[in-house]
Amino acid sequence: MRIFISYARIQRNKVEELESILTRAGHDAWFDREIDAGEKWWKVICESIESCEVFVFALSPESANSDACRAEFQYALDLNKPILPVQLSKAELPIGELQERQFVDARNLKSSETILEMNRALNRLGDRIRAGEFPAPSPLPPKPAFPFPPDPLVDMRQKVEQIRQLPEEEIVRLIYNIQLISRSSGKTSQEARDLLRKIAENSSLPYGVVELARATLVSIPTPASLSNIWPQLVMLALVVVIGVGALLLFRSAPSATSTTNTPNEGTSAAVVVTESPIDSSARPEATAEPTEEPTATDTHTPTKTPSPTRTPTTTNTPTRTPSPTRTPSPTRTPTSTLTRTLSARDRLLLTQTAQAMTPSPVLRDPSSLESYPPITMENVEQVGEIVVLPPAHTSTIRALAFSPDGSLLASASSDFTVRVWDVESQSIRRRIAEDQDWVTDVAFSPNGRLVATVSNDGFARIWGISSYELQLNIIERETPIWAVAFSSDSNILAMGLNNGTVELWDIPTQTTLLTINAHESAVRSLAISPDDSRLVTGGADGTIRLWDLQTGEKLRDLAGHQAQVNALEFSADGNIIFTGSTDGAVRALDANSTDRINAFAGADVWDISFDDQSGIVAIASQDGRVYLWDYVNDVELAALDGHTGPVRSVAFSPDGHLIASGGEEGDNAIRIWGVMGS
Repeated sequence: MRIFISYARIQRNKVEELESILTRAGHDAWFDREIDAGEKWWKVICESIESCEVFVFALSPESANSDACRAEFQYALDLNKPILPVQLSKAELPIGELQERQFVDARNLKSSETILEMNRALNRLGDRIRAGEFPAPSPLPPKPAFPFPPDPLVDMRQKVEQIRQLPEEEIVRLIYNIQLISRSSGKTSQEARDLLRKIAENSSLPYGVVELARATLVSIPTPASLSNIWPQLVMLALVVVIGVGALLLFRSAPSATSTTNTPNEGTSAAVVVTESPIDSSARPEATAEPTEEPTATDTHTPTKTPSPTRTPTTTNTPTRTPSPTRTPSPTRTPTSTLTRTLSARDRLLLTQTAQAMTPSPVLRDPSSLESYPPITMENVEQVGEIVVLPPAHTSTIRALAFSPDGSLLASASSDFTVRVWDVESQSIRRRIAEDQDWVTDVAFSPNGRLVATVSNDGFARIWGISSYELQLNIIERETPIWAVAFSSDSNILAMGLNNGTVELWDIPTQTTLLTINAHESAVRSLAISPDDSRLVTGGADGTIRLWDLQTGEKLRDLAGHQAQVNALEFSADGNIIFTGSTDGAVRALDANSTDRINAFAGADVWDISFDDQSGIVAIASQDGRVYLWDYVNDVELAALDGHTGPVRSVAFSPDGHLIASGGEEGDNAIRIWGVMGS
């Protein structure tokens, strides 16, 4: 297979090693080793991309920001070439087409697993090429020009994409820098205005920042208005002359308060800023934000009024109390007035002055997720939606898992990815497990050091939480893997396979301990008891079986379901097993006998989570609700509305303060629930 390697010069040694590996595997790998500089060099590069069968992007911080590499990548896209990113050093994937593609982690080129994974990826691409998935366009697109003018917006685009993670001061500087570039002409000017518009329309940002972006955008003349700019400049000059004259007249007049208005005191700027909506000191605290309904991206504060709970068969569940009404913010000065009296540059300087004179304001609601109390039987009627995490997945959220300390939340999706979220900041910490198929389940190890992912294409991967790099060889099976669980000592990984078997993988030795022929059909769920003595498995045929984890011997069959068992969980003492099935039932079973304690009936159940502190079971239901169930008294406590489609996953935080739920394709949302009005 003819392979073109796009790389940054600083990675030359690694690229030579990569070429050697690909050549030994029988491929015809090429990079610009012996070409003269100048136009001839670029002509050969373009012709080599045209003739290659696979375009390999050697990913590093330098290549991700290289104009030449970006142009090569874009030309390969234009030619409809198969593209395989190969990561040679630690680097975030750049924004755009490259970010959405599977990449091979090749930071350790000497690893046999790296070589195996690279060859596996190339073989898959080869199959797709032979199937005719990458036809060449006709006619061929024009070759990109060289040299490339530097793109001043590269860094700014990335910052705008991650703007919620930036300090407010840096956002202000970013707005000013974009404003400077927007004064240029052509495409760059339009892209700069688009970035400003994106900031101005982001309602999750502080009000002052949004207003600054809007005012800056208004102050920038569009290409259509440039022909009429001279009358505006004349008017602006007239306003400046009148303003300066008025200021001199005011300063020459006697005043009883002249000592407090002396320019040396630095207070005149503060007075102006106090009247401006971009004033940090005058901005209301998060509890005094405006009361208008936020947009879908405004996920910082709980403004949604929870719907009333359904009435259980034995008691009348009271309606949940909505969150308290916020105090309206102070009256804002109209933006149009500011635009006429202050330039965008002046507003920027005044904002920076105010920030230097006042304490740094909070950038979001100080009522952090950590401040929400534990969910209990007494306050369960007050549970409502706190936030919706920013859109990230493009398909069904198949599994959710909190880290043992509750600081992280992992979401596994049918879009082939797992996202690891920082619960407190509600931002993505890492994107991992970029597979070729659904990621079916995810689990954190009890010691908090590892996270395991399994997928529909038969792969299990174990990642280190500190770096999110693979700690062990990838476990590959020839059948989908549907479920995964760690033992309490974090040394054993249990995997439920589509062929009906359960495999117990010993993590320290990287060997298979046991293979259990558990069911006649797919193993769709499993759980290990807290004392690591037993394993419970659920089949697609509705059967539930209990096993000795040490010997693999079957202990007993438990009360089964009429359809596949999607979820299993032990209580903390190991005496109760909770089960959920697409037959619409959730059951609490005695783990030491064949007795059933209680059962909940509803729509198809896709996932369950049990909180030992409160004794509440959270249920992800096909009807779009998250149900909360008191299994002891067999009472439905609440029905949480918010998802626009079936709920496919649910998880209690380890401390019992929060519930996370994930929606099916079409909804794709991850919602966080907690006690409202606290």
